[in-house]
Amino acid sequence: MRQLLLILGFLLLLAAPLLAETVEPETGSVVVSPQVIQRWQQMTPEQRQQIKQVYQRYKKLSPEQKQRLKQRLQRFKQMSPEQQQRLRQNYQRFKQMSPEKRARMRENYRKYQQLSPEKKREIRQDVREMRQLPPAERQQRRQLLRQKYFNGGRRGGGHR
Repeated sequence: MRQLLLILGFLLLLAAPLLAETVEPETGSVVVSPQVIQRWQQMTPEQRQQIKQVYQRYKKLSPEQKQRLKQRLQRFKQMSPEQQQRLRQNYQRFKQMSPEKRARMRENYRKYQQLSPEKKREIRQDVREMRQLPPAERQQRRQLLRQKYFNGGRRGGGHR
């Protein structure tokens, strides 16, 4: 479910300008801006179909799930362009991972969410320090941090 929300959230970020519509108070009719119509017309049939599918999935979400997606969209909009780009790159990297590696990432994230605020701060500090290291040392430190916080390192090999 969390993966579905992540994917829907990301696709909604891409589709948000297309879903931007207003309701005229007097008539209750939906008004779509000319820019939205123009952008829709410039899309390929595949892109349009993808947007339609995302919208159909979105309509099936509970009000709470819709609210979480809206909050994530607002947070994304408030990010700097660099932060937005980094998030897009991380998402692309996540999509390219093997299913096993994605499952490990989700499990580690679940474990992280259950940690105390103090332990989370400690991890963030360790990661900040690790990022300052040369690549070879960074890889060694990454392995040590996995063992320290998540009971073991990478299984199945591969580089990040």
